Order: sequence, then structure tokens, then C-alpha cells
Amino acid sequence: MSHLFKNKAFLIITGSDLLQNLAIWIRNMGILYFIMKPVAVSLITALEYLPIFVFSFIGGALANYFSRHQD
Repeated sequence: MSHLFKNKAFLIITGSDLLQNLAIWIRNMGILYFIMKPVAVSLITALEYLPIFVFSFIGGALANYFSRHQD
């Protein structure tokens, strides 16, 4: 297992994964603190799904604009 820690790609991926998990944990703690207010529960849900909703239309438009087949 020690040979894994000599691999640069493994260290970069593992380090970025640890940082991402730390950021998610901090975000979740912030959300739990913010949800103590009744209106915040629906606001958090709406704000979590808003980027998915918006970028799905942009991604769909871009997918239709650029053809997979080069004619």
C-alpha cells in the first residue's frame, strides 16, 4: 500500500477528494444552522435545485447546437 503514496496522480486525486469532502461537511453544517428558521427549509431546497434546473436548459441548447456527427 505504501507504493500508492508514491504515485503523484493518486496523491492529487486523494487530496482533492479529501478537500471536497471537507467542503461538503462545512456546507452541510452551515445548512443545518440556517434551517433553524422555518422559511429557510424551502429556500434551501429551491436553491439546491436551481442550478440543475438552469444549467439543464443551457446544456440542452448546447447539445442541440453542436452535432455529434461531423457532416
